[in-house]
Amino acid sequence: MASIGRHHHRSSLGSLGGLRRLVSQRKIASVATVVVAITLFAPLTTTDADTPVVTDAPAFTATKTVSRDNLVDGVNDVLDSRTVKVTVSKTQQLRDRQGITVTWSGAHPTGGLANDDTSTVGSYEEYPVVVMECRGSDSTTVPASKQVSPETCWTQTPSERFTYSQTGFLYPPWRMDEYAPTADRASDVNEPNPVPTDCPGLSGTYWVPYIAASGVTYQGGYQGCAGLAPEEAFGSVADQPGSTTYGVADVNGNGSTQFITQSDLSNASIGCSATVACTLEVIPIEGISCDAAGTAPAPGGLAPADRPPSGLVSRVQSLCTDTGQYNAGDFNTGGQQDVSPVTGQYWWSASNWRNRIAVPLTFATSSDVCNTIGSTESTALVYGAEAMQQATQQWSPSFCLNRNLFNLRHVQTSEPEAKNLLSVGNVEAAFQAAPPDTPFTTPTVQAPTAVTGFAIAFDVDGSDGKPYPQLRLDARLLAKLMTESYEACALDCLQFPALASNPIDITRDPEFQALNPNIRPSLYFSASATLALISSDSDVITALTAYINDDPEARSWLDGRPDPWGMVVNPAYEGITLPTSRWPLLDTHDAHFESGANPCLDQNQSPWLPLVASPLESPALIALNLQYDISDSQTTCQDPGNPDQKLVAVGRENQGTRFVLGLVSLADAERYDLPTAELQTQRTTDDTVVFGNANGRTFVGPTDDALKAAAAMLKPDDKLGTWSVPYDAMRTTPAGLNAYPGTLLVSTDVPTKGLDKTDAKNYSELLSFIAGAGQTPGLANGQLPPGYLPLTKANGLGALVNYTKAAAGDVLAQQCVVPHPTGAAAAAPSCNLPVTPPTSTAPTTSAAPTSASSTTPPTSTAPTTPEQTLPSNPVTTPASSAKPSVTPSSSAAPSSTPAPVSAGKTQKIGPGALGFVLPILALLALLGLGGSVLTTRGRRQ
Repeated sequence: MASIGRHHHRSSLGSLGGLRRLVSQRKIASVATVVVAITLFAPLTTTDADTPVVTDAPAFTATKTVSRDNLVDGVNDVLDSRTVKVTVSKTQQLRDRQGITVTWSGAHPTGGLANDDTSTVGSYEEYPVVVMECRGSDSTTVPASKQVSPETCWTQTPSERFTYSQTGFLYPPWRMDEYAPTADRASDVNEPNPVPTDCPGLSGTYWVPYIAASGVTYQGGYQGCAGLAPEEAFGSVADQPGSTTYGVADVNGNGSTQFITQSDLSNASIGCSATVACTLEVIPIEGISCDAAGTAPAPGGLAPADRPPSGLVSRVQSLCTDTGQYNAGDFNTGGQQDVSPVTGQYWWSASNWRNRIAVPLTFATSSDVCNTIGSTESTALVYGAEAMQQATQQWSPSFCLNRNLFNLRHVQTSEPEAKNLLSVGNVEAAFQAAPPDTPFTTPTVQAPTAVTGFAIAFDVDGSDGKPYPQLRLDARLLAKLMTESYEACALDCLQFPALASNPIDITRDPEFQALNPNIRPSLYFSASATLALISSDSDVITALTAYINDDPEARSWLDGRPDPWGMVVNPAYEGITLPTSRWPLLDTHDAHFESGANPCLDQNQSPWLPLVASPLESPALIALNLQYDISDSQTTCQDPGNPDQKLVAVGRENQGTRFVLGLVSLADAERYDLPTAELQTQRTTDDTVVFGNANGRTFVGPTDDALKAAAAMLKPDDKLGTWSVPYDAMRTTPAGLNAYPGTLLVSTDVPTKGLDKTDAKNYSELLSFIAGAGQTPGLANGQLPPGYLPLTKANGLGALVNYTKAAAGDVLAQQCVVPHPTGAAAAAPSCNLPVTPPTSTAPTTSAAPTSASSTTPPTSTAPTTPEQTLPSNPVTTPASSAKPSVTPSSSAAPSSTPAPVSAGKTQKIGPGALGFVLPILALLALLGLGGSVLTTRGRRQ
């Protein structure tokens, strides 16, 4: 498996702004509040998981010589030529909104930089490296209808595919492109006939219509006057998710960006999927190659009557060969009278299009396919851990596509909630990352399923304006962020003496500065004063607060001792009892701004620091925020002075000044290419002494080796019925020095009493798969994705594998037997069931936990490949009356993705902006985090 903690130079992709708000509506749900239906399941095989498998597809690399020419009197001079090398981190088995890193060298340096290189303004950069996703194959060996063209390349706004002569000059640079065919050099190209009445009368126009996967053509035009695809944006791009990137090449021609790919789940118009080929086009902009006289040979050139008069050729030549007005690295100040021929606006021109470097992309079969075909036989529900979402999504298609197997539905809810539902008998299985606070009332296995973890993802720019390469955080800094101990506003706005001497935010905290040099004080006080957390109870919060509690300097600070620089804990949190599964918001102080500084608070005062903290109901939304550079602090007054004014999120931050931190799962960080912080494991320094660097402190990121070191420290506990993560030992023992302190062991909890025969068989097969083929690392369906350390003997986890294998037999037998993690013999059955065991024998090894049950779990049928024929008459097994209903509704969403199903009222947690555009896209963007997942969330305190 590739290293889990990877940190790339990332570009800022378009914010979801109001769109993502439409997804969440800031609702915190109780157990049956919001259900986003999504079918997930996994096939069951018992293949040896120790077989080595290559996990990541090889990176794509290509080199191409790109150039710009000038044709004069039949002689073609090369104005500029460069050898550009492009590397792409992932190209195969991609999933919706997968983050991939695109790196280049040798390109023309970029000038006229924009704050947002995925915006319309970004398209006016000079000599950018344009990165865009296009439907089709860039090959002449496939039918024309399957080939890439500028018309099948996605842009977010209409102005990126429409141009006109802003000065009214009849010979703009694009008309003088020597490589364009004659038809594409007319005075108006691709203009619809008739031109819609909403479109203004403009001269010198070039239209690049968008042809959607459905076959519908959207003409676009000036401000989209002739029609936009549903996912395109007419208004401010800051409120839209963008992907087309106008990347920056530095003075040496080097650069990199994180590109967010889209499948048909979040962008139906582009339509990329396992069956629809797509291509990443990387276009190093060199500029229009000029044929100022219009005399290029056929099939180019202009008809004699259309050529510029001889008296204008000199002016045409000057405009066409223009090299831009900005030096490399300068920012765009505006003022261009007409579009320079070296800007990204002309990515579609024949001169630039011929220089493109094509990167074939393949997408994995989405778990959404399970919704399309329905149940193959029966359905098993597993409630709980969001940390398992990426794994269950990747497992599911290989199960539901096999008629001999069954569907798994991962119902994403808080782990404590799932364990409670299981304990009272309302559900039959749960994913969890910590044993229940009180033992299950029914004999229940806690079968090890995945070694993964939590991560502190970050979107932080350094003092040079570039993404900060590696963040270091200790437990005390995390405690400061979580306890509302930074004021998050200037000039003593809270009038709260206890915090008056504390730094405004973490970037001004000397402790943070010592560990993370060269980060300038943030312009976003709110975002840099908090850590984005989920609002409901969670085993992940339990693990995070256990890490904080077991650190002496963090614990003493929480108990009231100032840090070495004098910063103190918010009195509302002093002495707080940890660990806890739900983080409370305790501060009650209002902000006191000058009149008019925040009219929303002038009219309706609300405690300030809870608005800054603004926890989210879904871990998926935290990952979404980090992917799109969004601060969710609800501190911005929208429409100030109007009757409908309201507090909304800060929203998307500008490149060069970003600072956002959030708690995410390792698997989400891997899929979405989110940088993750190193956490402190041990120190040899005095925690009362001021320090100026990280000397004497050890920090570890979530790499494979660090997870393996932590997994080696797991302690079997027969009383708890599982393995515990020894956070205290990580801090004090040599073995813990290089162990990642955010490690989690996720288990699948299933009772060994009370299941009917079919359900017992299904869950037994699921556990057998988990202990076998499900631990095969890889990106293909049925494999374990990055973000998880495989449970294998090779990784020192043979005892955990053996337990899960034994648990599979006990779940099948339903004789009330639960194996012991230590391997000690399990107690004899005592639940008034027949004591005569079945005649078959369970597989055992010398290291396997011993069980009183001797029933061998069934061997599952090998999963089908995605290309196998879907069943023509899928059979759907309805849930029994004892199980919560999870039947999805499809009335409000495309059939490819289930719509939300309301299961009760939701509670609003505070002021929040409602989304105002593209509700379907917003929903799909959220669902893209995991294909399809049933979601419920607990209520925030």
